[in-house]
Amino acid sequence: VDAAEHVIDIPLGSGMVEIRAALGQAQEQSSTLIRFEPGHYDLHPEFEGTVFDIEQTENLIIDGQGATFDIHAIARLARVRFSKHITLRNFTVDYAVPIHTAARVDTIAPDGTMELTLWSGCVPPETVPRFMEEKRGLFSDPTYPRMALDVPLLVYMQAAWEPLGENRYRLQAQKASDLRNVKPGMVYVCAPRYKSQGIEIFNTEDVSLVDVTTYYLPGIGVVTNFADDLKLIRLQILRREDRLIGLQNGGTNMHGARIGPWVEGCRFENTGDDNNHISSLVLTPLAQPKSNEVVIGKNQPGTHVLSADMDIREGDHLAFFQRLKGTLLAEATVLSATVGAKSTSVVLDRDIPELTVGAKGQNFPRLEVTQVYNLSRACGNFVFRNNSFVRGRRIGILLKSGPGLVENNEFRELGGGGIEIWNAPFEGLNAHDVLIQNNKFIGNGVAWRNRCPSPAIWSAVFGGKKPQPLHRAIRILNNEFIDCAGPAMHMADVDGLIIQGNRITNPGGRGVRAEQTRPAKERIE
Repeated sequence: VDAAEHVIDIPLGSGMVEIRAALGQAQEQSSTLIRFEPGHYDLHPEFEGTVFDIEQTENLIIDGQGATFDIHAIARLARVRFSKHITLRNFTVDYAVPIHTAARVDTIAPDGTMELTLWSGCVPPETVPRFMEEKRGLFSDPTYPRMALDVPLLVYMQAAWEPLGENRYRLQAQKASDLRNVKPGMVYVCAPRYKSQGIEIFNTEDVSLVDVTTYYLPGIGVVTNFADDLKLIRLQILRREDRLIGLQNGGTNMHGARIGPWVEGCRFENTGDDNNHISSLVLTPLAQPKSNEVVIGKNQPGTHVLSADMDIREGDHLAFFQRLKGTLLAEATVLSATVGAKSTSVVLDRDIPELTVGAKGQNFPRLEVTQVYNLSRACGNFVFRNNSFVRGRRIGILLKSGPGLVENNEFRELGGGGIEIWNAPFEGLNAHDVLIQNNKFIGNGVAWRNRCPSPAIWSAVFGGKKPQPLHRAIRILNNEFIDCAGPAMHMADVDGLIIQGNRITNPGGRGVRAEQTRPAKERIE
């Protein structure tokens, strides 16, 4: 690797002025190393601003050299757009502003009304407008801490916090039944799950996060769209000991890459949603002028890409899926792609059936509209090796792409399953050619979900009464399942499944009731 042609040193005591000046210089140079003097930095970006804002830059290394950053705003740590060959390495991050609040449950009434006492170290919710606007949260068992046993993944409240004086509050659940397993001493955590994200990477190639440690991040830890060849190496998303969660939302949310992420040696603790989520992005057919021609837009929610053309290229492989029926209508290869202002017209190598199209400028989900997936941009060739996923709210890895490797990871006491494989409403279609081997699944399925704890590994295709078995060629080899609350595995809608050499110890280890162990009514292939 060539040494950077330009070196910019950031002296101790510097702030946002010096950082932004250095990034401005790097944008104009062929290759740059921005190097921090070791020590502690208090950084003050504006609300929903960004510490490291990188755009149209190539060959940049930001090296903290062991520095620690305290961020004094609800702001992004980094945003990388339309760039190439970017590395952030060797620093630790925390936030000095309240990003979540929490309160201990004192009493629960049959109608779902609770009285609570503010949790130590948290700010009164009425002092932060975001906390008063957010009417959903998770319940934590502070003994561990982890998700509260057999409580739904998220519980919605009827109204904002009602102050009772002396740091005491009243909340009422929208559904009293959601609190059936809530006990005094559990803690309700209110963490608004939207802006800002921790790290955003859009329309960028070859980004590496190496030896970066965080003790809190707003929103999703690492969210990417059209970010090819992302490497997360020894990224540590940790929970500080005096906090109940380490992250507001998911650990990662990675979509639409031609070369999927390589995630190795990382640790994700007490995330507020999925530890990791990888998939393609759903696109919308806006018109079908001919049987082999489709005009495609990005009207589906969640499709946040910055380029108008969605980077549909000659040779890309598209899938057309009818969600209401759970049916794959067709697959076809792109012969040509013509980019318009807000859509792309593609000519295909074959005729396809008539699609249910959407309207320009109309946001969905409208599940009757045909979903279009670019399978050439589905985060294929992903790798998850030697990682730890610990006590997060939901899933260790949610995947719907391939080929991929999931190897030598530990999934411990997650609210949901360790590995889940299914097509979300607007993210991803199917998993294929995935090897899951030599992993440990310990005590997962803590939270109450769909009337039962989640299996440690499970798959399904959602849509229709008898969806097609679109997942294929999945191998589950030599894994260990310990103290599973629900089934170790529940595999539906898979063609070409191999399960071999796995060990299941103490299934139903916490006294699972009979109704929790019934398999769902999907077809088992």
